[in-house]
Amino acid sequence: HGPDITEVNISGGPISDSIYLDWVKLDGTNFKLEYPRIFPSLEENQSYTLTVKAIDSYGNTSTKSHSIDYIPNNLFTLTGVDVFATDELVLSKNGKPLSLITSNQLRSDNGNLASGEQQIFFTLRGDAPFGLYANGVRVRPGETKEVIYNLDSTDGRIYLPIYPDVKGVEGKANYLIEIPRIN
Repeated sequence: HGPDITEVNISGGPISDSIYLDWVKLDGTNFKLEYPRIFPSLEENQSYTLTVKAIDSYGNTSTKSHSIDYIPNNLFTLTGVDVFATDELVLSKNGKPLSLITSNQLRSDNGNLASGEQQIFFTLRGDAPFGLYANGVRVRPGETKEVIYNLDSTDGRIYLPIYPDVKGVEGKANYLIEIPRIN
């Protein structure tokens, strides 16, 4: 039998994460790593170190490390969203949320405007000073939660209401939104 991976770790990035990754053996010497749910390397000094430990058929072990910048597929960035330091959703006079995450128009693989329920994974970075509610789902620092959002009454855009889970706390909370498959 050929070489086998025994451990894969990615560490570093914006908040010095350290995560062990899963992998799939494709054939005798080729492997595919599972995508981690970590924050991208968008600024200088936010690189990750990918470390792979392996063993060959004779029991010899080896460890290799490489510095990488992590940029996930289909990344789109949004401008910051200012929210009031309150633990309630604040609405305008016409009943619309004042704090919204707004996406560009989303399209499915075949080019059609996205519609129906979309599965969204909302991740709040571990160094956030407070948790957030995203479309009514509470996400604490360091957590990832599933949020279902229905695009039927929109123009293919996400208008996700967002607000803090505590009142009176100020600061910056970095988040990541992942849509694994657009319908």
